Amino acid sequence: MARTVLVTGAAGGVGLELVKLLAAAGDEVVGVVLDEAEAARVRAAVPTVRALVPIDLADADSVAPALAPIFAAPGFKLDAVVTCAAVWPGGPLETTPLSEFRETFEINTMGCVAIYQQCLPLLRATKGRFVFVSSISGKVALPFNGAYTLSKYAIEALGDLARREAGKWGVKVSIVEPGPIKTPMVTAMAAKLDRERAALTDEARALYGDLYDAFALMVEEGYPTATEPKVVAETIVEALDAAEPLTRYEVDDTARFLCGMPRTMTDLQIDEIAIASVTAKPKEPA
Repeated sequence: MARTVLVTGAAGGVGLELVKLLAAAGDEVVGVVLDEAEAARVRAAVPTVRALVPIDLADADSVAPALAPIFAAPGFKLDAVVTCAAVWPGGPLETTPLSEFRETFEINTMGCVAIYQQCLPLLRATKGRFVFVSSISGKVALPFNGAYTLSKYAIEALGDLARREAGKWGVKVSIVEPGPIKTPMVTAMAAKLDRERAALTDEARALYGDLYDAFALMVEEGYPTATEPKVVAETIVEALDAAEPLTRYEVDDTARFLCGMPRTMTDLQIDEIAIASVTAKPKEPA
């Protein structure tokens, strides 16, 4: 039976692949996008999408009024919700502006809370599904990922709370935890950090220049082998289709290793691995 699925970040790397998979399976999709330009991109890729709702999740309070007309349509029902929208600013804790932390939390975390609050009454009626897309950064705090990591740790807690509160109504909640994904979010973040690195003061370069250099190298070397967005989308579909979905889905080998570390290692052992991940030096030319 065809489902109606709401997907946030529907124009993003993972979100658009998910919309394609759902539409190909005959499901109806309500996509949340940033603006009309993103809406046009989704329509071009998936002409059968049921509706596209422009919402700037940087203002989570705008979620309720934007979704209200869709939800109030006669006969509308909602079977599942997937939150894919996120931003990844990057940067040292000390120098990241508080405004950047606030915006990251508003989009990555408060936006999910707002979507959950608006959608839960409809999911309660259908005994539906809710899938939060988290990250390895929700389990292991890697240097230079401060705002993103804090927001994703919160998503892990949000998913647990939602599962424990909504389970009594038959609503099943899963958290999907990918490792690095080959998406425009990564390339945009890398470009932003390149600009910031070029503009570092002498003092900031002395304190954090090595961290900027090592992180840029890690992104450059890791991007070609990062997980394809479609693989993450297929994992989300698995969570939506399973009769008894898992509470968490670790998408790839990197996710399985990093997400498993808190279960098997001490904090100090994890510190060594996390610090080493952003202190690798470029190889000397042969």
